[in-house]
Amino acid sequence: MDDGTVPEGTEAQTKVAFSKIAKCLEEAGLDFSAVVEMTTYHVAMGALFDEVKSKLLF
Repeated sequence: MDDGTVPEGTEAQTKVAFSKIAKCLEEAGLDFSAVVEMTTYHVAMGALFDEVKSKLLF
């Protein structure tokens, strides 16, 4: 979140993370199509992460 707080829930946290990455890319004149590889680390949320990622990226 813009105020530095962490939202409740895995889905909300994943959305915030991707939103912040998108903002950084946008400031550089890029979008996610410019990302070649991204490594993520998470515990026990693989399916949900993939679901949220697919909504945000494709």
